[in-house]
Amino acid sequence: MTEKRKLDFLIIVYNRPAYLHRILKTGLALDMPGTCFVVLDDMSDRPENVPGLGEATVEEVCQSFSDPRIIYSRNPENMGVARSLGRYYRELCEADYTSLLNPKDEFIDGQPIREAIAKMDAHPQLSFVAYPLRQGDPETADKLLSFDYPRMTGRQFISYHIDDGNLQHCCGYALLRVENVRKAGIPNNLDLRSCGLEDASGIDHDMLFRMATLGDVDFTAHPPIRRWIGDGYTQRFPLTFGYSQYQYARRLVLELGPSGWISRKSQRDYLSFRLMLVLWGAMAIRSGYTGVVEKDFSRLSNHLRSPLWLYTALECLRFGMWPTRRMISLYVTAFMPWLPESIRAKFRE
Repeated sequence: MTEKRKLDFLIIVYNRPAYLHRILKTGLALDMPGTCFVVLDDMSDRPENVPGLGEATVEEVCQSFSDPRIIYSRNPENMGVARSLGRYYRELCEADYTSLLNPKDEFIDGQPIREAIAKMDAHPQLSFVAYPLRQGDPETADKLLSFDYPRMTGRQFISYHIDDGNLQHCCGYALLRVENVRKAGIPNNLDLRSCGLEDASGIDHDMLFRMATLGDVDFTAHPPIRRWIGDGYTQRFPLTFGYSQYQYARRLVLELGPSGWISRKSQRDYLSFRLMLVLWGAMAIRSGYTGVVEKDFSRLSNHLRSPLWLYTALECLRFGMWPTRRMISLYVTAFMPWLPESIRAKFRE
């Protein structure tokens, strides 16, 4: 590109060239000056049928557009999302702002993105601008995940984020100021992948919370993207997804809590919800839910040094989390299969 790169949309992809083709096609159609689509190919190894192209790889999909706004780079090894983020910001990022996307997303409206860029240009104190989403899932074809907030401080954002389910679901979908990304040391990777876990689940929260400590936060009112979910990592590996989310949340509480960025109540609320995701994942495995590939708790063994039933109970004690009825029900179903069914049914009521 001859013009300066104002905004990079970063798409870290491992296979799924058909999804990638859709997001690139809809993104290029918005015709936003100074915007690039950086595709980091994490050693994809399977072509698939792409409408209009036939059998194509990730690289061939990028080449098919013949557009300088698409920047393709292949990782030297399969790194995962967290390390790929590190490589991008270290080696490839030349833009003022960045936004991380999932290959299954599609663009639906460029105006919210233009509004976000205008806000970031006009107000250097803004660390990022978050935007709502539309979501397609197995139950709802086009669900709006909305929120309506004025500009706020980073401390306020963290508090609202913990209490607002839609804001949590949209976490990571934001325009980030690259200067602050680097000041915040993003990505601050837990390296869970080296233990056979998923190092990306929860890193989006980690990124936004750390960015919030460096400036104000603003929002757009309308969604620029439709996110498609289903048949993904969350469904196939619910325990490692929940456990990884909890590890990032736990570290945020330990690092930001003492300096007052997260109140004691918010700490408990934040960790309680993510610990419940761990319990739900354990219950889903124990109950043999359809679509769950994970069959036991062994994937945690290289990271977790105590039995999961003990770890979750001790975490409640350590952080002062009072278990809800839902948490108790999940705990009993996951870890106490030897109890008579009549007793377990009481907990599920």
